[in-house]
Amino acid sequence: MDEDGDTYYAVFKKLPTFGWILLYQKPESLILSGFHTVFGNAWWTIGIITVITTIPSLIAVFVISNKITRPISRLESAAKDITDGILDTKIQVKGSGEIAKLEESFSKMASSLKKTIELEKQLAISEQKLKSEKLAIVGELSSRLAHDIRNPLSVIKATVEIIRLKSTPDEKTSAQFERITHAIDRIEFQINNTMDFVRTKHLEVRPHSIQEILNTSISQIKVPPGITITKPDDDIEIKCDGKQLETVFINIITNAIQAIGNNGSITIRMTDHIEKISLEIQDSGPGISEDVLPKIFEPLFTTKQQGTGLGLVSCKNIIEQ
Repeated sequence: MDEDGDTYYAVFKKLPTFGWILLYQKPESLILSGFHTVFGNAWWTIGIITVITTIPSLIAVFVISNKITRPISRLESAAKDITDGILDTKIQVKGSGEIAKLEESFSKMASSLKKTIELEKQLAISEQKLKSEKLAIVGELSSRLAHDIRNPLSVIKATVEIIRLKSTPDEKTSAQFERITHAIDRIEFQINNTMDFVRTKHLEVRPHSIQEILNTSISQIKVPPGITITKPDDDIEIKCDGKQLETVFINIITNAIQAIGNNGSITIRMTDHIEKISLEIQDSGPGISEDVLPKIFEPLFTTKQQGTGLGLVSCKNIIEQ
């Protein structure tokens, strides 16, 4: 180190011939300046190479990303339109790659979905039209039944009762009278079902006892000796149209009896939910098959030869009122 504080590096070699020492020294700052120059040039070189290679890479990434993200954005926008019910959305198919095939498939799916929805609407309109035609037929049939059958039927029923009272029939004749009366009652029941379905009645709502309505309903039904009906022990007072609710109970209990046959049981359960009550009528019959169940509330649909197909429909209409 010299007087100025600079550090020197030196190398030396002894010359044996002359006894001299050969010395070579160089300051540290001069030695390191060479390294700084070399490394500085290297960093500049690396920087230039990086810039040259990065810019094309960024351009390539932008181009590829644009080709992928734009079609996906179009698909996303089209999917949102379809979700919102806009099925006329058209997707522009560009290119021939996988994304283009996906766009084409998506466009076909949207078109197919639109056709399916339009077909469902047409089917719904056709079903509604068919239902209206059925109801018109029922209305006309009801008028004819009321006029052409009910009055003569009343005369027949009254005449049978007079004959029975004026004579002393034996057991066989009494059974025949019973069969005639039962047949007349069944015809009247079917006429009433039809009329209840067609007529729109104003509900006469007032407080009623559920037990009283159940008892009145069951008293109007011919229950076979082999069938037991179990009613709830409790009684609840509700506001309803008693006559209309009787019609509901009569229809459902009659259907249960027909499903059971000669021997079985019917259980009626009632649950009080404070603001409303629920009634459950369960029978020991085989139940309704899965293929029939969706149709039980369709007008004129019946699985019985002697049914009108209006009983349960009338019940549904009354309850919904």
